[in-house]
Amino acid sequence: MKRKRLPIGISDFKEIIDNDCYYVDKSLFIKEIIDSDAKVLLLPRPRRFGKTLNISMLRYYFEKTDEDRNYLFKDLAISKSKEYQKYQGKFPLIYLTFKDVRQENWEKAYMMFKKIIAEEYKRHNYLLANDALESLEKDLYTKIMIMKADTIFNEDALKDLSRYLERYHKEKVIILIDEYDTPIQSGYINGYYNDVVDFMRNFLSGALKDNISLKKGILTGILRVAKESIFSGLNNLSVYSLLSEKFNKYFGILEEEVGKFLQEYDLEDHLKVESEERIRGRLYCDLKIPNQEVLYLYEDIIMNWFKSSIKNKEVDLLLESLITGDIEIFEELFQKFLLNSLSFFDTDGEAPERVYHAFVLGMLVYLNEKYEVKSNRESGYGRYDVMLIPRDQNKLGIVMEFKKARGLKDKNLADVAQDALDQIEKKKYRQELLDRGCKDILELGLAFAGKEVVVQQRRIH
Repeated sequence: MKRKRLPIGISDFKEIIDNDCYYVDKSLFIKEIIDSDAKVLLLPRPRRFGKTLNISMLRYYFEKTDEDRNYLFKDLAISKSKEYQKYQGKFPLIYLTFKDVRQENWEKAYMMFKKIIAEEYKRHNYLLANDALESLEKDLYTKIMIMKADTIFNEDALKDLSRYLERYHKEKVIILIDEYDTPIQSGYINGYYNDVVDFMRNFLSGALKDNISLKKGILTGILRVAKESIFSGLNNLSVYSLLSEKFNKYFGILEEEVGKFLQEYDLEDHLKVESEERIRGRLYCDLKIPNQEVLYLYEDIIMNWFKSSIKNKEVDLLLESLITGDIEIFEELFQKFLLNSLSFFDTDGEAPERVYHAFVLGMLVYLNEKYEVKSNRESGYGRYDVMLIPRDQNKLGIVMEFKKARGLKDKNLADVAQDALDQIEKKKYRQELLDRGCKDILELGLAFAGKEVVVQQRRIH
């Protein structure tokens, strides 16, 4: 079966369906909107949660238009709910997105507001071609379209347009506003917060409060802006955040949806749990990185983390000292890493060795070109913590074992590190390196206590 291409960067519902892209069916969101008693809904969600796509879907479903849009939904779950088909293509609809209102001053931001309002008025300019509007209303409508109307008329533009549309279509209006909070964030950052809040309070309240032409209003954004700022007096507003159960399954991708996607694209063996272990009720998993793009992302994040802790040249020196066997330099720089990067709180859990383990693995991703970095694999009579298998058999092979000092009074860190080194010998962890043809092997026992580390070594030629 031909796999559908992924709609990367596409947030228009119609474009996704028309281009036969993969779509996670969220169409029952439409049903929930219809069934909701709320007149105005605010649905704040983080970025990349499908807010714009969902608003776009609502638009293509509800909007009254001469274009046949039934085909967009024929294979989706909403099409099986026959009683909701009477709402499809029934309502005049206003759609606004404020994603581009992020200017550095209020004058430019207000100009962008006027442009967005003018474009929506132009989209409904058929209202000028009949007697639905009176002469003075047509004059004002035209001024708004050409961005010549005074501020007070732009503040009322959303309410007035909904009134005109209801009069023409003999049906109440749905208003959709995407990224309503972007102008407010920009105003806060750039010093025109009061100006933008004053405008939006009048603009939104006029259309969403006591507007007899309104069927439903739906707003999305990242933040929930306090009612006292732009929603003052809006007693018909219902807010459903990320913490609300209602509507939650229609934003983001659910676990079962991810599983279905992986199955359809034969990726069940990838985004995958390689092993899992439950320790005192907590589940610990080793995850497989699914592709080169994600691997690069992890490497980039981790290396930026380390480079922010010590200088770039010290990062290179630390890794170089490890793979050449200069463990005194390695221990000194590694201790510096721990002091600058690792919180005491990171090591207070049920299995602190795992924290150090993950820390070291993160450090070693930079060696991928020269070494195969392996973790928690069987070799000899047990499982080593970390192994560096050289891609050139003439280079040094390295195996590491971690232990945390657990307050033992009769042992210092050097003794604990020696215990780790003895475990490498006892369990014959070097066997995999020998099987790979390595003749120069470095075994390291690393002992930790908070942010202190001691390394014991054994070199086998």
